[in-house]
Amino acid sequence: MSNTAEPVLSIQPHNQVVVAVVECRDLDHVSTLQMQSELATALDAVPSLPVVLDLSRVEFVPSMALGILVKVHKSLAQAGRKFLVVGVRPDVEEAMKVTGLTRLLSLRGTMEEALQSI
Repeated sequence: MSNTAEPVLSIQPHNQVVVAVVECRDLDHVSTLQMQSELATALDAVPSLPVVLDLSRVEFVPSMALGILVKVHKSLAQAGRKFLVVGVRPDVEEAMKVTGLTRLLSLRGTMEEALQSI
């Protein structure tokens, strides 16, 4: 894991959903693993709510991070929970299109759009 104490995710308070905001611009190998761990902890803490992942600050997403998004989507779908991704920047969305993730993941432009679709 990372040598810094800085979290990769911040969990924003909300009573209808788990809102997880990725705080770093580039998800390198270490920060991607940290994001996976922090997201798992947040999801375990509230095992029934839908999840909104805010990627609005993220400028680079490697294939490893995209794979983690697939795993999160699948595990939440199996548990009957919605998973929405908001604020995807154009370069990140292009990577998602190339890999076919835009057909799998529910992308929304803003948090308000995500909340309306839950």
